[in-house]
Amino acid sequence: MNMLKAMVLGFIAGLIAYVTFHEIVNAFFTNTAYWTGWERPSWDMSSNAQGIPFLASGALIGGAWGALFPLLFGTLPKGPLTFKGLFYGLIGPALIGAMIIYPLAMQYNPQYESLAQGIFLDGQAAAIVPTLAKYAAYGASLGWLYGFFAYKRLP
Repeated sequence: MNMLKAMVLGFIAGLIAYVTFHEIVNAFFTNTAYWTGWERPSWDMSSNAQGIPFLASGALIGGAWGALFPLLFGTLPKGPLTFKGLFYGLIGPALIGAMIIYPLAMQYNPQYESLAQGIFLDGQAAAIVPTLAKYAAYGASLGWLYGFFAYKRLP
């Protein structure tokens, strides 16, 4: 398989993983019976500052992280892709994306004043635990879906 096809499959897998598993875990943490301090609604169709629904912009970012998956692991990676995806989701989108890049980009935006805005989400466990759980689920499902799409069988 060539790299372009692998990146397209990774993009599709990342998009599907974001819209399903990432948002299902987010719905769990939004329920106050299980967790408090997490305000972000699941499958949020309200517009962000650019006028794009949060779900659509998140799905595109999830697809972009998915397109990077074959660059790191190769077009036809060997081994347990679900576990590789789990660690990829924790290190890439969660640690680098959600805890460093996103807070730095949003720290001066008044629309997000109520959210934890510092690097590593200001050390707030109410924000860190859901973020790690969401992106672990995203990464594991990304690896599983990419393996399914690339090998035409369940990994």
